[in-house]
Amino acid sequence: MKRGAICLVLTCFIAAALVFVSCNTTTSILTSTPTLTPTSTSISTPTSTLTSTPKLTPTSTQTSTSATTPTNSWTEKPQYGGTFVYQVGSDARAPFISVFDPYYANQNQAKLWEENLAGPDMSVSRALWDFKTTFYPMQDHIGKLAETWDISSDWTSFTFHIRKGVYWQNKPPVNGREFTAYDVEWNYDRVLGIGDGFTKPSPYLNLGDLALIASVTATDKYTIVYKLTTPSREQLRSILDDFSTINDMVPREVVEQYGNMSDWRNVVGTGPFILKDYLGGSSLTADRNPNYWGYDPFFPQNKLPYLDEVKIVAIPDVATALAAVRTGKVDLIESIPWTQAANLAKSNPELQQVTRPAFGQAISPMIDKKPFDDIRVRTAMQMALDLPTIAKSFYGGTVNPTPIGCVGQKGYYIPFGQWPADLQAEYTYNPTAAKKLLADAGYPNGFDCTITTQPAYDQDLLQIIKAYFSQIGINMNIQVMDAASFNAYTASSKQQLSSWRCAAPNPPIQCLNEYWSGTTAAYTRTHIKDTVYDGLIVKAKASLDEAEFSGLIQQADMRVITQHWGTFVVAGTSYCISQPWLKRFSGEAAVSSWLYRYLWIDQNLKKAMGH
Repeated sequence: MKRGAICLVLTCFIAAALVFVSCNTTTSILTSTPTLTPTSTSISTPTSTLTSTPKLTPTSTQTSTSATTPTNSWTEKPQYGGTFVYQVGSDARAPFISVFDPYYANQNQAKLWEENLAGPDMSVSRALWDFKTTFYPMQDHIGKLAETWDISSDWTSFTFHIRKGVYWQNKPPVNGREFTAYDVEWNYDRVLGIGDGFTKPSPYLNLGDLALIASVTATDKYTIVYKLTTPSREQLRSILDDFSTINDMVPREVVEQYGNMSDWRNVVGTGPFILKDYLGGSSLTADRNPNYWGYDPFFPQNKLPYLDEVKIVAIPDVATALAAVRTGKVDLIESIPWTQAANLAKSNPELQQVTRPAFGQAISPMIDKKPFDDIRVRTAMQMALDLPTIAKSFYGGTVNPTPIGCVGQKGYYIPFGQWPADLQAEYTYNPTAAKKLLADAGYPNGFDCTITTQPAYDQDLLQIIKAYFSQIGINMNIQVMDAASFNAYTASSKQQLSSWRCAAPNPPIQCLNEYWSGTTAAYTRTHIKDTVYDGLIVKAKASLDEAEFSGLIQQADMRVITQHWGTFVVAGTSYCISQPWLKRFSGEAAVSSWLYRYLWIDQNLKKAMGH
């Protein structure tokens, strides 16, 4: 009788907690559950020129809300002029730019003025790929500073053909000279420490993705050759990556004159906008580059960009940021939780809303520390969570409750419906079976433990997880640290449990690096050293075939899932809110990258709406 009363109290506590953390609104944005279906991953060798007939017919593939979803076609005739105001800083993962030299840090906002050799092909139909994550298939890359590239038969070298007629922005000391292959060579020599007087790689960057580059050599003014230490398809993907400023080009004249390009006043690039003003961590303004090389593939006579000005403002407070978008002072705000999005849908139905994949939350145990060295304990922790209830109550039905592992990219993980029945059972809510597993492992009364986390992770969700764990006898204390302390603490392997991510929308190999013993930072968080898993990762990194690569990624992800190296909750989602006059935006992650040059403002509509 007493045990039954305790269970009833705990159940009520969980229900109350779920209601409490989701009480900002009673309006559910999503009423249906998305279906996970496998997709073909077979792709061809990338080409880097636009097709003669643009392939894009953008339509929103997201579940609609009571607010407006973007429906404007890229074939709608663009207008020149106007200012695009973009808010950042409401999310801990999107800080305002503070370092202007890519040698020292990766900064997405720098894509206004900096470019690399390739980028996402915005003419690809959004029905084929929506570009809402920083990963996209190899064949969907297109040339930027390079027009085309060739791949050696053994995948040990890549030859890029630099676009003619590209000029540095007309600012001293560069003064608008032509961009050439020698600039590419110098930039990689500087970052990797492989030539031009540079003998050490940048100590400020994670250069693992470029680790296989042995040399980068300009054979003439418009040809650059990358040679690798070992064959690698993924190395090409890393070189083409538009979401990493490691690959961005800066002029050597600035570095030679000033020592680096850290002072915003000295910033020079080849991009569509020229940095005009920077107010220490609060705003930056960039003007249209009149000598930009790009043209619109849908309107070939139209020189890019369309906007006169881009203004990026840092508004850390969510309420203030939402007020700015409500009043039309901001054109785009990202990473908005579903509760605020639902409120906006009611108060401002004219605003456009689309969802974008976001990290799910996971708990990573130290595998070599008791009691987490026993897979029965780790399995019990997963079975303690009622994912459908969490998805419905805590997330308001806006996320998919179907269990998922580490990888969040379609075609690179095996959907839950294809898992073996016994594994499906291990990811299904069953507190009775979870208690038995704990008893079998020698913990009939449960145990005490501590999770180390930081503010970037959802503290309300951790309280829900804590409540569920308490149902099976696990008393989890929550220890919150600032980001720097968290990193130092986990780097010293002092934690029992730590907050981590699942269903990551990053490139699959990056997601899985978090459980690979070859990744030092990841190893200190988990102490996983599994020869089967490590072998899969090494093979995937060396794979030259896309079908083989995706298969290896799926096997590695399943290894994470079957070994319960993490307690996974659900794949996350976030909302992008934009003004109806902002054209050519439908949730693409590339808004912080190549999309800037294509955006335009319908100034007639904006005026008609009183702004």
